[in-house]
Amino acid sequence: MHEEEPELFLFAGIWRPGDNGEKFMAFLTCEPNETVKAVHLKAMPVMLDVADIPRWLESPRVDACELAKPFADARMRVLD
Repeated sequence: MHEEEPELFLFAGIWRPGDNGEKFMAFLTCEPNETVKAVHLKAMPVMLDVADIPRWLESPRVDACELAKPFADARMRVLD
């Protein structure tokens, strides 16, 4: 019996170039969903579907920021 293939997701992040050629990067966070809240009460990474990539990378900031919400609990599972 084969285990179900996990769905692909991405963490939303931002970056900017520095003065000396270095890059500064950060993951965005949001309120945790119930699954993550059991481990971390304050925040969870913003997780994006593959289909959200164009919106995240190419949309106006206000539209892209609407993706910064907790990932659906039903789409997550806890591994032992």
